[in-house]
Amino acid sequence: MGTIKMTMSEHFYEMFFEVGPALTQIFRMGYLPAEDEFYELTPEMYEKYYAEVEETDKRVFMILPKNPMYQKSSREIEVVTENQIEWFKKAGDVIERYCRESGKTFKDFEEKLTYCAGIMPEVFSSGSKIRRNLLYEVKADIS
Repeated sequence: MGTIKMTMSEHFYEMFFEVGPALTQIFRMGYLPAEDEFYELTPEMYEKYYAEVEETDKRVFMILPKNPMYQKSSREIEVVTENQIEWFKKAGDVIERYCRESGKTFKDFEEKLTYCAGIMPEVFSSGSKIRRNLLYEVKADIS
């Protein structure tokens, strides 16, 4: 099986319009949801979703964290489409790759997010629970 190479414009599009929003959501939530934390909406929930958001031909899922630390109030539920679940996976891969390539050891995923907040463009983590750690920030070499 061969590898598919992406053009720079395809990579840019994927990073900023697919993976980027998922990265932003991961930073905002403070964790990466596992596959078994996505539940498809019930028929009644689809009706409410269509009335409040939009009609779509894609399946829609709510994120129900198993870890009580990440659960919100019963009135707040994160909702994503099936495409966005794939983007979460890709965003998780990006975070893991950045951390692996750093050669550092991280005690948990939150520490990985803190590291990534310092090296990724601030647009992804701005306004999130994760704060940029100046120890991890990358300085540009403009010599």
